[in-house]
Amino acid sequence: MQIGNPNNKSFVLNCPKNFDLNSSIKKADEVYVITAYAHETGWKLIKDAIKTTSAKVELLTGLDFCQTEPGVLKQWISKSFSHVTPYLYKGNTTFHPKVIIVRGKAKKNNFAIVGSGNMSQGGYVKNVECNVYIDDASQVESLTDWYRQLIENVACHLNRKMIARYIPKYESSKKNITSIKNSELSALDDLNEESRLQATMDDWKYAIRDVELFLKDDQTRSE
Repeated sequence: MQIGNPNNKSFVLNCPKNFDLNSSIKKADEVYVITAYAHETGWKLIKDAIKTTSAKVELLTGLDFCQTEPGVLKQWISKSFSHVTPYLYKGNTTFHPKVIIVRGKAKKNNFAIVGSGNMSQGGYVKNVECNVYIDDASQVESLTDWYRQLIENVACHLNRKMIARYIPKYESSKKNITSIKNSELSALDDLNEESRLQATMDDWKYAIRDVELFLKDDQTRSE
């Protein structure tokens, strides 16, 4: 997957030309993915690379607003990903980071991607997101330390019982999604209508201004 591809709406500042995240994951020694929400649409973009890498892989997500999909969590603890260590955030405050850290024996190849994109197709490709590619060794090390402190202090190992308890809450929240989406579309329609009216008024103001300037110039010429 080419995170940072110029054709993506998800922008990555300082991203190397022709950068391929999956290729980097396959060659890495350590991979840490920290995401507020984990969606199947984003997971499927990197899961083959995660599945085939020999790297130490750790995945950390949250359950805020019931956005993370249980199907993704089930895959994280499946036999196909037995080399992966999955975690859940268990703190009381909202969990909202989006960070990917990739490390190897050669520090010059270490990097992190930090920004606004969750683990979703929207976050990685389609949404208007803003991220930054970081390859400064000290900054990557600082991010890794930050991540390890999260794991030590406010995270727990994901297991089947946690997923089973989460599923009813997730299913219940899905019922509200349609209503929320409809409200969002209605608000967007209102915004676009207001923008159209404002543009019409601005055009009218400019037209009046042009007429006033013309009349003023005409009067000056007459004098």
